[in-house]
Amino acid sequence: MFIAHCPESNTNLSSGVVTIRQYLKEGMYVGLGGGGEFFGKVGSFEAGYEMDAVVLEDKRLIHPQEMEVEQRLERMIYLADEREVYAKYVAGEKVSD
Repeated sequence: MFIAHCPESNTNLSSGVVTIRQYLKEGMYVGLGGGGEFFGKVGSFEAGYEMDAVVLEDKRLIHPQEMEVEQRLERMIYLADEREVYAKYVAGEKVSD
């Protein structure tokens, strides 16, 4: 079993502390999430890498003010549902829209 620990995400979500020591004692592989290197050639837009992605569209989530990308993404985390999923890609191949 592989576990990607994302400490910044856990902090932002207040989702608790991961028990890495216990996972390691149980023989699980643990790495830091965010760079794509933990799982090999996955998660990059560079040539030679496999890309998994979800393309989101937030035009349904109307807001009276202009927002930065980070603000829009944060809003989507709290308000979005399957209607905001524009497309899905697995290993670089489009699987739905």
